[in-house]
Amino acid sequence: MRWYVYALIDPRNGRPFYIGKGSGDRVKHHERDAKRGCSLPKSNRIREIWQDGVDYERRICKRFQLEADALRYEKKLILRIGLQRLANIAPGRSPSKPKNLPANAVEVLRKLEELNVFRIVLLKKFNEAWGLDKVSAKKIGKELVEIQEEVSELFSNLEEIVG
Repeated sequence: MRWYVYALIDPRNGRPFYIGKGSGDRVKHHERDAKRGCSLPKSNRIREIWQDGVDYERRICKRFQLEADALRYEKKLILRIGLQRLANIAPGRSPSKPKNLPANAVEVLRKLEELNVFRIVLLKKFNEAWGLDKVSAKKIGKELVEIQEEVSELFSNLEEIVG
């Protein structure tokens, strides 16, 4: 079966800290992102685990023939565990997806989705850190500028694709 729902498990307490849906080697991408310094909560958690001298577990929970079934199960599992206990930013996504787009359009849309996740994380950082020192405020401001530049470039690419 092509699709699967997986959990990333913290070996220090045996609990899942992230639930995802994927195909192929998707479950391994989080390690690459953490090594590259990605600032998403799941990447931060992976680095914390590594700092304690252990590795996180990648567990395939269930396999599916259809992506829509995997998406429904992912959302169900996230809600069962509780979003507040996970590094997930949202409780899964809708099974509906645009069809018959050129390959590069799908890539642009995926990047836009990732950037929206970064935007949400940065907004959470601002909300959590009301009393920011100048260094932290400057760092977050820089991240916002970088994301804004990337979004502008992606929208330009999308305009070229759509025509």
